[in-house]
Amino acid sequence: MGFNPGAELDLVDLYYATEGTKYLALVLCVLLACEIFATLPAEVKHVWNSRWSFGRVMFHANRIWAPIMLAIYVPSLFMYHLSHKLYVLIEESSQASIASVLIARIWAIYQLKIWALIALCLGCFILGTPSIVVLQMQASAAHLMKNPAPELISGCPTTIYPLAFVPYLPPFVAETILFILTIYKPLKMSRQVMTPLMSRLILHGTQYYVVVFATLVFIVLGSLFPRMNHVVNGSGLIVAVWSIVCSRLILSGRSWYDKSQIAYSIDRLEMTTLPHSGWRDGEVSWRMDVCQGDSKL
Repeated sequence: MGFNPGAELDLVDLYYATEGTKYLALVLCVLLACEIFATLPAEVKHVWNSRWSFGRVMFHANRIWAPIMLAIYVPSLFMYHLSHKLYVLIEESSQASIASVLIARIWAIYQLKIWALIALCLGCFILGTPSIVVLQMQASAAHLMKNPAPELISGCPTTIYPLAFVPYLPPFVAETILFILTIYKPLKMSRQVMTPLMSRLILHGTQYYVVVFATLVFIVLGSLFPRMNHVVNGSGLIVAVWSIVCSRLILSGRSWYDKSQIAYSIDRLEMTTLPHSGWRDGEVSWRMDVCQGDSKL
């Protein structure tokens, strides 16, 4: 199939695009369910025993919201045209949930300073607003197509905006900025002393960004071809990936704190700050001494 994002799909392409969208959505639902069950023991051990905090609330919201929304959205692919507008709602809420988790994490790295929180929230608002506006415009412009072969194609095919990946660009810019903020301070501090905590922050931040970046690149490239455009933008791919990597990010951090036996309560894990980088030789804080003792992690 040649590059022509605005081309109309013929019957064969429409069939494969519709079927591909439905089955990829089903695979993502199964993958999300398997991920939840696979990490449930770690969740029970490291999350359920902690007191309620902002980090825990956002973890549960991210953990529950995506599966519920996909469970509602996927059947609509087989029945009627609620799917596109419902997907817009799912994606907007998913973006808000993931942004909240990342804001809390980065705010903690920057010592819970109010200016950092205000800057993070303002930045996410500025970058998130264009994405929401474009998504709403696309949802309003979407319309039903006459099903040319109802005996072969289930559901009601809808038009897909040729440049459907555009709403993902502002969140990608936001993800890039948040990634830089996540690793900047640990990298800066590592010039004086490297600890397992800093290594974990850098490693986890990099892994999260690489997965999200690869997913967004796949969506952008897929959006350039009419058949793949339906599949990558209508299956819930980005919602499932965001939910999985965000849950893994929090669980990995909480698990590390438990294993390293940090002296302060893990209830404040997502809101635990790094020590200031302005220490002199031999004056590393007690928290970093504890971290250095567990070099295996």
